[in-house]
Amino acid sequence: MSLTFTNLQNTSQANLQQLLNILQSNEDLNSCLIDCSNQGVCQQVNQTFVCQCNQNYMGSSCQTYTGACSRNKCLNNATCVNTLNMTSYKCECPSNGLFYGQYCENRINTCQNVTCSLHGFCISNQNLTTQCKCFYGYSGEICDVESTSIKIVKVVQWTTTIICIICIVIFWMITIGSDILSYFGIGDKLIDIEKWKHDKLHSNQIEDEKRKKNRFKDRKIHTMIYISKK
Repeated sequence: MSLTFTNLQNTSQANLQQLLNILQSNEDLNSCLIDCSNQGVCQQVNQTFVCQCNQNYMGSSCQTYTGACSRNKCLNNATCVNTLNMTSYKCECPSNGLFYGQYCENRINTCQNVTCSLHGFCISNQNLTTQCKCFYGYSGEICDVESTSIKIVKVVQWTTTIICIICIVIFWMITIGSDILSYFGIGDKLIDIEKWKHDKLHSNQIEDEKRKKNRFKDRKIHTMIYISKK
């Protein structure tokens, strides 16, 4: 009777352990199916289910990539693509066309041919469009519209320039004309004529002064004679 009870007890423990092993196996299987990251397959090893990882993947759930792209230098949201032999990679730049280069490190200069009429500077937007930021006094899509104040300043500058040019031309004409007159001796003659006119005028003024004084003396003499007669 005692032997039968012992055998029954051992049988129950064995069944319980087998049940626990089955439950543990099911748990390992479910975990393996969920956690292999689609980069491996579940296999039973010593009554335990584990992930057998694909090539270039490792880890308990095949979560670590060890291929060429694991050390990629792709920039600006570029996509790393392994070569056929899995020993190297290349970078596929984003489809927006903004970047180029081995690692997509270069950005296209969309402002290269945009001058903004030389009255502003160009700004490159993310969608490959450009925008002109205009300087003070200018507006418009390409900064080609002048404000009233700019127009007034330009008119003043233009007028001042014309006046300066005219003054310079007159100065040079006078200088050249003077040199020509001096070369032919006309200039000296003109100077002599002007000097003669000046001397003549001065002489006439002296004669007028003398006549005035003589008339005053005559009047004074006549006045004294008149008084003496009385």
